[in-house]
Amino acid sequence: MRSSLNAARGRLRDQRGVGLVELVMAMSLFLIVMTAALTVMEAGERVGPKDTERAHAIQEQQVGLYRMVRELRQAHQVLGTSPRSMEVLVRIARNGTHESRHVAYYCNEESPGKCIRKEATIGQPLPATGELVIDRVLNWSSSSQPVFQFPDDTSNGVTPQFVTVRVEVPAAGTRANGYKSRLTLEDGFSARNLRITGFQ
Repeated sequence: MRSSLNAARGRLRDQRGVGLVELVMAMSLFLIVMTAALTVMEAGERVGPKDTERAHAIQEQQVGLYRMVRELRQAHQVLGTSPRSMEVLVRIARNGTHESRHVAYYCNEESPGKCIRKEATIGQPLPATGELVIDRVLNWSSSSQPVFQFPDDTSNGVTPQFVTVRVEVPAAGTRANGYKSRLTLEDGFSARNLRITGFQ
């Protein structure tokens, strides 16, 4: 009986609870952990919209660049080139048939800060306005970082065999308070159809 009474007292002694000092230390640690967690969440809340807009800007510009490069790659005749424009004849699939069209991409003072596409029937003038392909282009007027680069010299009338297309856009996208850096998107293509004739 005495041993079971001592055992009960021992169990009660082991379950005496938390002291005031231990409670204050536990609360202090809890507050430190919560402050750190809230700081991380707040930082994520501030950066999240910027990251989302940056990802959207990259995706939007990649779609435009891909479209431009894909179409120019199919050109069977180059009509004109400059560091900020390219005019070609290209076959386009429409309504189950293919037809040759006069297509031009302009990233110049004609539409500052934009790359636009114009299309016309061969022999007809290009329209005055075009379709927006890439918006917020920063290097549209740059001579040091042109949009279209031709490693082989085209100034003497030689048709380019390879073209690099480089577009710089703001990482902020349309956000006024987004990232201040630039995104550089670059692609290239070999003008593989230039030897094919008879597409007129």
